Amino acid sequence: MRIHIRQAEERDLEHIVSFSKKLSDFNWENHSPACKYDDYELVMQAVGKKWQAIFQNKDENILFLVAENDQKPLGYLVARIYEEDRAADAGTGRVGLIEKLFLSEEARGDSLGQKLMDEVMGWFQSKDVRRVRVEPYAWNERAKAFYEKNGFMEYSVVFEKFI
Repeated sequence: MRIHIRQAEERDLEHIVSFSKKLSDFNWENHSPACKYDDYELVMQAVGKKWQAIFQNKDENILFLVAENDQKPLGYLVARIYEEDRAADAGTGRVGLIEKLFLSEEARGDSLGQKLMDEVMGWFQSKDVRRVRVEPYAWNERAKAFYEKNGFMEYSVVFEKFI
């Protein structure tokens, strides 16, 4: 397998939207029934529009990476940098956020996720980011293990109640 990690280009937008929808499908399948009150078709339409808009309006603080094998896209990663609120009691300054990381089933288990992670962490360091966040769902043990393996630790917990 000849893997290449690169910044996404306009020609990748269709794949990014497709991967985003597959990731949403995976999440939807694994969410509790209490979460599934939305019209899922409308959710999928919104997912596509959201990532198209973000991609088309990206700036130097947003990174879209594509992982490919012989020019066939296998996955993607989206990250951004933002300024933490000056009143934050846990540190301020530039914060990196890994928003999305998705690999097609055929690409899992070949260290491709690690290659994407290494690339984005290098990008964050080059942008003088000192703290990086990622927010996997509590039920996604595989994702949590991956991030822990990469030095991330649980920092805050979000509780929800459906009424």
